[in-house]
Amino acid sequence: MINTYFRLLHYLKPYWFLFTISVLFTLLYSTLAIVPIFLIKNILDDIFIARKEALLLPIALGLITAYLLMSLAHFFSAYLLRYIGQRVIMDVRNHLYRHLQYLSLGFFQKQSTGELMSRITNDTLLLEDAMARKVSDLLKNLFSLIALAGYIFYLSYYYAFFSLIIFPLVLGPIVKFARKLRKLSVRSQEYMAGLNSVLFETFTGINIVKAFCMEDFEFAKFQRENQGVFKNNIRAARIDALTPPMLEFLGAFAGALIIVYGGYHVIAGSISAGTFMTFIIALFSMHVPVRRLNDSNFAIQRALASAIRIFTILDTKADIYDRAGATELPTFQDQIAFHNVSFRYERDYVLREINLKAHFGQTIALVGESGAGKSTLVNLIPRFFEPDEGSITIDGNDINTLTLKSLRSQIGIVSQDTVLFNDTIKNNIAYGLKQAPLESIMAVAQTAYAHEFIADLQSGYDTVIGERGATLSGGQKQRISIARALFKNPPILILDEATSSLDTESERIVQLALANLMKNRTTFVIAHRLSTIRNADIIVVLENGSIVEKGTHEELLASQGVYRKLYEMQFVSLKN
Repeated sequence: MINTYFRLLHYLKPYWFLFTISVLFTLLYSTLAIVPIFLIKNILDDIFIARKEALLLPIALGLITAYLLMSLAHFFSAYLLRYIGQRVIMDVRNHLYRHLQYLSLGFFQKQSTGELMSRITNDTLLLEDAMARKVSDLLKNLFSLIALAGYIFYLSYYYAFFSLIIFPLVLGPIVKFARKLRKLSVRSQEYMAGLNSVLFETFTGINIVKAFCMEDFEFAKFQRENQGVFKNNIRAARIDALTPPMLEFLGAFAGALIIVYGGYHVIAGSISAGTFMTFIIALFSMHVPVRRLNDSNFAIQRALASAIRIFTILDTKADIYDRAGATELPTFQDQIAFHNVSFRYERDYVLREINLKAHFGQTIALVGESGAGKSTLVNLIPRFFEPDEGSITIDGNDINTLTLKSLRSQIGIVSQDTVLFNDTIKNNIAYGLKQAPLESIMAVAQTAYAHEFIADLQSGYDTVIGERGATLSGGQKQRISIARALFKNPPILILDEATSSLDTESERIVQLALANLMKNRTTFVIAHRLSTIRNADIIVVLENGSIVEKGTHEELLASQGVYRKLYEMQFVSLKN
């Protein structure tokens, strides 16, 4: 927990000067807050009892001046602290998102999208409330409490010691409740992450939900998660609701003892009525900052629970990263080679002793039944994963010794699951380049057989295509994806079942676009329709993670092996 505090303070470091200024304003506000209470003594003893009329105007002016300065101090203190809090949260959110961007694919496969979204949204929102608001309240009330305590000791240290005996009884339950609330806050964020996960899966898969009439089933899942959030938050609300009345009762009990005890001294004349009344008002005024400190403490405990979850992500190390001394990959021009490559996700090997060479300009087709390891093999080339054994070289350079940016910048990927962004067609094709010339974008769109349908759209290349390209057909989305790969112009290309989900006509057009894309590039093709890879330079047949056959289409058909069986099965299936 102490470590979490220090890590949050690290984010505060760039704003330390502003924070110091805001603290000084807070201290000024809290000190001036005593002035009205201090003046009560003068009003009672000097005006009402001693009847010193000359003090009326100075006291009135002093009161106005005190509140004017308090107002200014409160404004600057609150504004500066909230500004700092917002900046700190912005920095945390940026750091968290950037860190997530550089984590390996394996991390995202093990984490639900809803869970990660919850870390960036819900967790940072709770942290934002604490940093932007509650820290300001905490400092203001802490200084007020110290100032009031100092003042009552100034008035009468004897009564002050007597009245403050009750405070240790108050602190024990507060500390205990704070620990309990922090645990409940962690659990609450976990429940919210589950709720977000259900929402994300339902909304992204709404077509399947409706097709299978699973609305009630999904609602039941949501209801269970929502019930968990409710039960956990009610436990936290019970603690939150119990603390204020407990503090009020203990404060009233202490005040009652002081009134009885001090009252006798006032009657006996050992203390003035003004001094005693000022003491009582100051004592009871301490109740307000104590209660607000408790509220701030609970909010900060919830924020700390969120901070722990955020720092858990930030402490996660990327499995794939630039090694020490990593070098830039020169422009690919010769050969990609797999040398005795084996790989496993968990315990069992998915690829075993893969040896394969692909020369510049060649098309390498990978075939095999589902689960044979085709996608895993091509995912090793851009280092989405790293081999457990063996190595992969590009022009003799082990890819593990290359910078990720220089490696991946020379690889283009077109997959079955086309990923487009909720942006214009122009920006999707020139992904990441806002100032790309429209002529260049149109040129690659024509090569990808996409220009014609884009031109027919109302806004042309400025058409916003919706989330994941929702306004486009499957074939249109795939052609935009091909245009994007063409615009990147990589020498190495990976086509992962790029036409498997398309109808016959769309596939025909996309195949023409792919033919243009593959020119003068080294291409790895995964295809479920063997008829589309007949012209590949090398066809590699995978079975249970191993290469069992390798050759051209004609050679493999003549060998009477696995490829011929797969081909005949598809041929018979298509014929029927």
